[in-house]
Order: sequence, then C-alpha cells, then structure tokens
Amino acid sequence: MLLSRRMFLGSSVAALALPGVARAAGSPKHLIVVFADGGWDVTYLFDPKLGVSTVDGPDLDEVQSDPDDREYLRSHGDLTYLANDSRRPAVNSFFDAWASQAAIVNGVWVGSIAHQPCAVRMMTGSRSETSADVSVIAGSSLGIDRPIPHVDMGGVGFTGSLAAYSGQAGKRNQLKFLLDRQESIEGPRDAGWDYPRFVPHAEDDEAVRSWLEAQRAQLAGLPAAGAAASQRRMGDYAESLSRAALVREQGAQFADVMQYGLSQSLTDQLDVAVDMITGGLCHSVSVDSGLTWDTHDDNSQQHANFDALFEGLSSLMTRLDAEGLLQSTAVAVMSEMTRTPRLNEDQGKDHWPTTSALLLGAGLNGGRVYGGTDDNLDCRAVDLASGELYGSGTVPRYDHLAAGLLQWVGVDPAAWLDVTPLSGPFDV
Repeated sequence: MLLSRRMFLGSSVAALALPGVARAAGSPKHLIVVFADGGWDVTYLFDPKLGVSTVDGPDLDEVQSDPDDREYLRSHGDLTYLANDSRRPAVNSFFDAWASQAAIVNGVWVGSIAHQPCAVRMMTGSRSETSADVSVIAGSSLGIDRPIPHVDMGGVGFTGSLAAYSGQAGKRNQLKFLLDRQESIEGPRDAGWDYPRFVPHAEDDEAVRSWLEAQRAQLAGLPAAGAAASQRRMGDYAESLSRAALVREQGAQFADVMQYGLSQSLTDQLDVAVDMITGGLCHSVSVDSGLTWDTHDDNSQQHANFDALFEGLSSLMTRLDAEGLLQSTAVAVMSEMTRTPRLNEDQGKDHWPTTSALLLGAGLNGGRVYGGTDDNLDCRAVDLASGELYGSGTVPRYDHLAAGLLQWVGVDPAAWLDVTPLSGPFDV
C-alpha cells in the first residue's frame, strides 16, 4: 500500500509540472529557516556600533558593579561580532565552535516598518503574501518525494501556490493528531464530547478518493476556462490525502516527542526538525524562535533573546554534525527588521527598515561578515557577486538575499525571482 501511494505521488508530480524544479549550480541541500519574529536589534550582536554617538547600543545596559557585563568586539578571523560574557555567553560559545561555518550579512534593506510586509519580503523575496517563501520553494523543488516536502513548525511561513507541499506542525503540536488518530482532546466545556468527533476508516478514505477522481474526470471534459484551475485544485487535494497517509505511516516516530498543548522550546523544536529530516518526513523546515523581539518598552530584553537563540543554534549545529548532515544542510536565521538607532521614552526601540541575517552550514564562504550599515543604520552598497562593500554597487535588498538563499540550496532563483542574487556569501 505504501508503494502504491509513492507511485501516485510520482505520477501527480509529473502531471503538475511544478515550477522551480530547475536546479542551480549548487548541490541540493536541506534548508532550515529560523525566524526571529518581531524585529531583533542587530546592534546587540551582528552590526556593532560601539562608540557611535548616533546609536544607543547595548553598552547603555551595562551594570558597572558586574565586571563581566561589558560590551566588546570579539573576532574569529574575519568574523567580528559584539560580545558580552555576562549577558550573552551562549553567543560566544556558539562562535567558538562554529564561526568557520557561519556568515553574517548586514545592511539588508527591507523597505517597510510594518511587521507583516517585512516578514513577507524577508521570507519570500517579494512583496506579495501569495508568494511562496524560500523554505517552501526549497522543499517543493528538492523534496517532492517526501511525505511533507516542507514543514512549518511555528506558523511563520508563506506557502503561496505551493500549499499542497507544505504542512504545519502547529504552535501547540497539533500535527500530533494527524500522526496518531487514536489521540483525543477534551471538547468545549459541557459539550459532552471530545475531539476528534469522527475518525475515518479505510473505506471512507477510498470513497473520498474515488469521488475526487470522478470530479477530475468530469472537469477534464469541460471547455470552461475555470475547469483547468478547478481540476488542479482537485488534484492538489487528492495528493494531500496521499501525503497525509504517508505522514501517518512514516511519522509515528515523531508523535512520541510531541506534546499537544505545550509550546516547545527553540532547542526542542530544532531537535524535532532534524528528526523529521533524518526520518525522511520532509526536506525543509521553518521554525519560529518563540522569543519576544518586539521590544518597544524595554530594549534590554534583546540580551536574553540572543542568548536563548544561540543556545538553540548551538544545539542544532551539534545535532546536524552528529547526524552527518552538516555538509547537506543550510541554515538561515533572520528577522523581518531591526530596531531604531535611538531609544524611545520607554527605553525601548521602535521599527527600522533594515536587518541582518546569519547563515550557517554547508556551501558557505564562512567566517566572514558581508555588507554593512553607516552610523545611522542605513544600508551601504555592496558588490552583489562578492558581498563586499562597494560605493558604486547595489544596496542589498530582501529579494537579493532570497535569490541567494535559493541558489545556495540548489534551486534556480530565476524560476522564482527576477533579480540578481546576493551570491558573495555562498560557495556556488
């Protein structure tokens, strides 16, 4: 039965003729995107502005009675970042171990100060919420034979026209109920029943599939312009049912580590992400950091956020190394924006239309910092081919970065974005 479902998936893929299957020069890689939703302050780590009078940096938070609470520049070769041994020790531990396989990209122009438009741009490389993001594109292009080519662990992604190739685990591990139909949860108060209220049997599944095939056949004979689109949607639905069956058959091993109703830590989410990749469930994963980055009222919260983020990233890289996946996995860590150069009256910071990205893993020109900003946190021009600062070059935008990410993981960016990739950080 499993073989027949795989054969069905293969025939469906051929019939759909997915865009984006054109391969780039780089070798195909898994992609894990970690999204710091809310807007991190890049001056706390990636883009130091110590001693710059126009920027209120983290040095204003220092407690003078604590000799370890000091901001200073720390370097591993050509990779320099802002360190604090007291407040962000996990950052130092991370770069001590992984600096050679890390690249920082500063001065990425986002062009908005609203969360949703910025998130759309950074994730998809476009201004449209109906576009698929880079992680979904990577999964659908390179992992079409997986039960769920792309998994969104935290609801941060955008599927666009590729929704049939992406699944959500749910912020409270709702995927557990697809993996195990014997699971149940309490229904509404005083309702007298629990969820699920109906569990389909094999004959029910087959009846739905037969109806879908009959509908597709009927639509195929209609000349109406909308018939082709409707038939495609029917095909997507049929394929989703087959993928759901594969998920249940291959995903039972993940049900035990998921606890419904509980938000997992970033480390736990990333551990499950690696489990899903190694177990053959998916090709790419998106993860929400689960941290509060939108620090309008107290910007000093950024210290703890970065420390927790890098603790999770350390665990991820260690796990990828242990599983032999470092040379076949790309990790992109990003946020939709940064914070204003100056503090507001509440000692917080508001929204600013630039950001940075941290890139980790295989196929990088690592151990370096690319791009940059001036003393007002405005983006500086670069040579897109090298990533080096270049006064007559181009200000790197969200779409340049997204195209570079696609090229990095082995997908031809020209199939999705009409823009020159920022290719300097990538060994492609």
